Order: sequence, then C-alpha cells, then structure tokens
Amino acid sequence: MTKAAIRNLGVLGKDGSGKTTLSEAILFKGKAIKEMGSVMKGNTVMDFEDVEKRRKFSLKTSVAHFNWKKESYNLIDTPAFSAFIHDTLTTMQVIDAGLMVLPGNEEVSAQVRYLWSEATKSGIPTMGVITNLDKEDGNFNQAITDISKKFGKKPIILQIPYGEKGNFKGFIDLVNGKLYEYPMDKSGKVEIKDVPADYAEQVEDARMEMLEEVAMINDDLTEKFMEEMDLTPEETKAALMEGFASTKFFPVVIATGEYVLGIERMLDLVSEFLPVSSLRNNYMINKGNAEEVTKFDSLQSDQFSALIFKTMVDPFLGNLSLMRVTSGHLENGMEVYNPKTDTDEKISKLYFMKGKDLVDTDIAVTGDIVAVAKLKNSNTNDTLCASSKNPFIFETIAKPSPVIQYAITAESKKDEDKMGSVMHKLMAEDPTIELIQDSEMHQLLLAGQGRMQLKTLVEEAKNKYHVGLKLEVPKVQYRETIKGKAEAQGKYKKQSGGKGQYGDCHIRVRPLPMGEGFKFVDKIVGGVIPRNFIPSVEKGLIEAKKTGVLKGYPTIDFEAEVFYGSYHAVDSSDRAFQVAASMAYKKAMPEAKPIVLEPYMYLEIFVEDDLVGTIYGDLSSRRGRVEGSEATDGGQIIKAKVPQVEVMEYEPILNQLTSGNTRFKMEFSHYEEFRGELSDIPRNGEEEEE
Repeated sequence: MTKAAIRNLGVLGKDGSGKTTLSEAILFKGKAIKEMGSVMKGNTVMDFEDVEKRRKFSLKTSVAHFNWKKESYNLIDTPAFSAFIHDTLTTMQVIDAGLMVLPGNEEVSAQVRYLWSEATKSGIPTMGVITNLDKEDGNFNQAITDISKKFGKKPIILQIPYGEKGNFKGFIDLVNGKLYEYPMDKSGKVEIKDVPADYAEQVEDARMEMLEEVAMINDDLTEKFMEEMDLTPEETKAALMEGFASTKFFPVVIATGEYVLGIERMLDLVSEFLPVSSLRNNYMINKGNAEEVTKFDSLQSDQFSALIFKTMVDPFLGNLSLMRVTSGHLENGMEVYNPKTDTDEKISKLYFMKGKDLVDTDIAVTGDIVAVAKLKNSNTNDTLCASSKNPFIFETIAKPSPVIQYAITAESKKDEDKMGSVMHKLMAEDPTIELIQDSEMHQLLLAGQGRMQLKTLVEEAKNKYHVGLKLEVPKVQYRETIKGKAEAQGKYKKQSGGKGQYGDCHIRVRPLPMGEGFKFVDKIVGGVIPRNFIPSVEKGLIEAKKTGVLKGYPTIDFEAEVFYGSYHAVDSSDRAFQVAASMAYKKAMPEAKPIVLEPYMYLEIFVEDDLVGTIYGDLSSRRGRVEGSEATDGGQIIKAKVPQVEVMEYEPILNQLTSGNTRFKMEFSHYEEFRGELSDIPRNGEEEEE
C-alpha cells in the first residue's frame, strides 16, 4: 500500500451536532460495519467508552478504518465538548481533511468557528456538511448566511436541498447537475435523476453563483468566466480541487447520518477534491536547535518516522500509543528511537483500529494510523524516528493551561491506596489534566479544562477502575500584609533548673511594594546580638510569617529589620532567638495596619459581539475589572481581572451565559487588598477542623 491510497478524514463539530451518527453512516456505507448503531442505544463504533454511552456524546478521539472505491481511509471522530477541545486539536495534527458538521437548524457556534480557524491555519482542507435539514426548523439558506457571517468567508455551495423540512428528500448536486433523491426510510438507497423542471431556474442560479466563486481561484479563470459566463466541467473540477486542497475554498455539501443521506456523494467529492499531493505533508521539524525549524517532506524520506497523537489505556494491553506514520514504514519487532526521551523503543505489536476493536497488522506504511502497545518511554505528542543517527522532533501544539481546579480526595482508605496508579492512567490518556499538591492548604488539586472533563475523570475512575473519588471546591489561598510601620520587642527567657533559654530582639516592620515578598535587614551594631544568632532571628521571622495575625494566612510584601537586642553568654541559643523573633512579629504586626489580600485571576474570554455586554455585566457583578477587549474573527476577546473566589466555578457559568458559544483561559494574576467584611473569609485551617 502506498501513501496515495491512504486518507485520514477527521469529523469535527460541536457537541450534539450529529458527528458520531454521521461517522456511523460513513462506516456503514464503507462496509466497515454491517448495520448502523445508535447514539441513544449506546452501540456506535466510535462512542465505545462507558462514559460516552451514558452521556450520549463523544468525549474522546476514536479511529476506524474503512475503504472507499479502492482507497483506504481512517475516519477519526473527535470530541466536541469544549473541555476536551485539546484532544481534537491534537488529533488535527494527523488528519488530511476535515468534515465540519454544521446542523442546518442551529447557529454556528464559537467552538465550530474556532476549529475551522485552526484547521485553516494548519492547512487542513475542510468541507462543511450541513445536516438536520429534515427537521422542522431546518433552514438551508439561513445556515449558509450564518456560515458566511461567522466564518467571514462565503462558502462554496456544491449542493442545494430538494424539498424542505417535513418534505425534505435529498439534494441537487451542482457539480454534476443531478438530483439525489432518498426514500427517507434510513436505508440510504438513492435514486439519481435529472433535475426536475420546477427546480431548473433555482439550480441554474445556484450553479452560476458557485461558478462565480470558483472562478476566483486565478485571474485566467476569472477572465474566462467574465467573458463566457460559464466554465467547463473539467475547469470547475480542477478549480475546486485547487481551492479545497489549499484551504482557499470552504465547500459545503448536504448529508444526514440518521437517514444515511448524501454519504456516498460526500465521500466521492472528498476523494475527487483531495489529490494525493495535498495529503498531510506540512509537518515542521526541529533538530535540536529551537531556532532551526524546517519543513519535513515525508515523500522524500524512506526512513521511518511517526507522530504519537493520542494515548489510550486498554484494560488488558496497557498503554496504546496511536500514531501516524509520517514517513517510511513500521513493522512488528522493529526498534525505533524517541529523541525527546533519548530512548529506544521495541515495537512489540501493531494494530489498526475500528473503535474499541483492534485488528492485527504486521506493517504500517506512510500515512497509516496505527496503534502500538506497551511503549515504555513515549507519550502523546512525542516523535519516533528510525534511529538516533538522524533524530528530529515534530513541532506540536502546546498543552493549554488549566482553567479550573477542584480539590480531589478518595472516598475511602482503600480508594486512597489505589488513587495514585489510577490517576497515572487517566492522565496518560488526557495530558491536559494536572495534579497539584497544595501543601499550604493541605489539599490535592485536580486541574483541567472544564468541570465536565474533571467530572468525567472521576466517573471513569469509579466505573472503569473501581476507585471512588470526590471533587470539592478548593480553599482559596489568601495572604496578609501590612500598610503601616511598627516596632516591638520579643524577649524569651526561661529558667527551669538546668541551662536556661534566653533570646531578646527588637524588630521594625514596614510594607514593601506588591510582589517584593519578604526582606530581612540586619541593623545590629555593637554586638548586642552576636553575629551567629542573627540568622536565628531571620529564621524565626520566616517561620512566624507563615501565619498572619488577622486570619492566619501567610504574610507577604514586608520588611523586618532587627535593630537591637541582648543575649546571655550561657543561656542564649539558636532556638531562643527564633522564639524571640516570633514573639516580636506577633506584637508588631497588629500595630502595623494589617490587611488581608485576595488572589486575582487574569481572564481572556472569547464571545460573540452580541454577548459582550452580558459578559461585561457578569464580570462587574463579580467585582471584576475589564481591562480592554480585542476584536477577532466573529467576536471579541475580553480581558479582565477578577477575584479568584468569584470565578472558582466560572467555566460552567460562562457556558450557560453564552449557550456554549465561548472559550476562555484563566491564570493567576496578582494579590489585592480584600475590601469586604473579614468575617466572610474563613480562618486558615478552620475548614479542616470542622
């Protein structure tokens, strides 16, 4: 098998758009399955995880192989929910073309527009698939208008609907001028006919509009069209092929997975418009110098290379690394090299995938997507090479920063014992999840891209690995500081029969600018405190500042100066001066106008223009400050700083406010004075005591 015969086709779209149903219909028409499954029944090829069956939508990337007219395809169904978008973006690194599912009864979502934008930037040809025209609220013209508005680019209409809503029966193809009529009985049978007379004028108008757009591919074709007002079928196909492969065109077709409608024609058009020369060949590589990034030509290399784009955990086989062979070939028993980990890997077994099913294979060639079991030192986004003699690393997308955190605990001691190994497996499958040990607040934090993602992880731990975990809103890491100056003496004197304890120091405290932390100043003169005890004073202050005088939170951004003291030749000790410094701290800080600081988060929120006012108002109600906005394709990026306590669970709230038409990122910004009632802030540690 050669690269020319392999196409990797990704199915993209928002949650609930019908991607999995469309994938099922493609596999059915490609004879990869004998009958179609149903999302509602939980028996589709692509949504095979228990959590996907329960929730009725895709949460993980899945792959299935099928053949279409002597060509080999890998169909890749991607997760749609916003919290799992990184999985989709990682998968987009290995696809040759995308099918963007666009329900004809819904507006284009911000998520879909983002995916289309990322595909275009990556040079991935994408074809729009308008579905749901059989629904009562299906509206083809409105869908086209919305696509043009949201994408900022007029789509190339290749088909128009035949019938509307309850009378929808198929489509008329403008490329070959034929009617494709379906009985709407879910059999997928089609009758190909001539265009009915009552549609002739509408079809001709639509065809001329298509040709006008197609002719824009180059000046010669534009000039010919302006002169003759027509193009030959050969010219039309060549222009469509060039425009699709170069991402200049966004062609749209009509299909419905539920009725197996339009599937064959859609696949024919993908095959026709996706020439061999346009199959994925735009990887960039780095050979060890971060500044030296060059293009990789897979057609010019016979040496093996591959990009791992996903890791799955099989109950019996352990880790399965899904990779695209980017050059050369891979065989069972081969030894390959991972430049990132500087280790060799032995290929024990290769598999092609059909959802959860693994199909044995002895070899994988350029363009293939294959699963490899039990790699020891290789992870998602790693590159594999033939050997260490000519190593390189493919440039891949960066892992996003977490936008939400929850405290995670085990439900029982038994669960706690298994928690570590289970989390390791779950994080191998989803590298955007992070575990953070918060030693200050004595909590383990689970961080990720959204509440749905983290809840799904807990659900998987319970149902797949039989480990009970709980998520709770984490404690906020407040801080304390001072706004004034003060000084105090700390004198520790203890006599108990034997050697006593004696330490005496005077300190002055004053505020420092935000972000300066803690500064210790030694102003002792005349040896009133011996030099060997000065570090003891500093050590005592460092320990004491861990507990503020108002609410028990660490104190930051202040200077402590030791300027006087006394000692005892026999009884003074390191420990005595540490205690004395702590006593001085506890006396001085209440007199220095102490305040509580709360953490603020920096947010960037993408919303459509008509929702900007809604988000401004919501941020204001959360004591947030909008610091500006930036126009971008289809909307605005709002930049704001908000108290952390107000946005601990902001992701689901934001989704509700925007009906899911948003994306955002959030990171720690700074601390600011808390201006509310101190009684609203819990004392540090009191929640653990309850």
